[in-house]
Amino acid sequence: MATHVLTEPLAAAEGRRKILRSQATAFLVGGILLGSGLFAWDRWPLGLLLGLIYGNAFEYLTHRVLLHGTTGYLHRAHERHHETWGHEDEALYVRFGPPAAVVLLFVGNSIPLVVLDRMGAGIGGGALLAFVAYYVLYEESHWRIHLGYLPRWLAGLRRHHFAHHKGQAGKYNVLVPLLDRLLDAGQVRKPKP
Repeated sequence: MATHVLTEPLAAAEGRRKILRSQATAFLVGGILLGSGLFAWDRWPLGLLLGLIYGNAFEYLTHRVLLHGTTGYLHRAHERHHETWGHEDEALYVRFGPPAAVVLLFVGNSIPLVVLDRMGAGIGGGALLAFVAYYVLYEESHWRIHLGYLPRWLAGLRRHHFAHHKGQAGKYNVLVPLLDRLLDAGQVRKPKP
C-alpha cells in the first residue's frame, strides 16, 4: 500500500472532502431508501428511539468486533487510522469508508427493518431516519474530534475517543459512549506498547 504524506492543510482539505462525500452518500441512499415505500411509519417515534439505540450499538460492535477483533481488510484499514493519529496525513483516514461502503452499510442495515415492518413492527421509517442521522453525526463528530474543531462543550467526546487511541481498554463508541459505559465499565487501562 502506497503511503501518502501530505502537508497538513492539503490532507485536511482532502479528508474533509472524503467526509462530505460519505455524508452526502448517506443522505442520498437514506433518502432513496426512505422514499422507496419499503418502510412503515406507524410507530415512527418508537422507531426513532430504537434507531438511535441501534446506531449506537452498531457503532460499538463494528468498532470492537470488526475493526479491533479481526485481522482482515477492515481491521487493517482501521489500523491505518490509528497509525496516522497525530501525523500530518491523519485527516485522510478519519472517515468510515468510501461511498461504496456507505451504500452497503445502509442497504445491509435496512434489510432487518424491512423484515420487521413486514411482520407488523411499524418502526422502519423512524429507525432508518435515526440511523442516517446517527451516521452523519458520527462522521462529523469523529472528524471534529481528530481535527480539533469540536465545540468546547463536547470536549468529553474528544477525551473519550483519544483514550481509545492511547490504548485504554474499551472506549469503542465515538459519538455517544452509551455501550462503552454499559459493557466496558469493569475494564482497566491497557497501556499501548
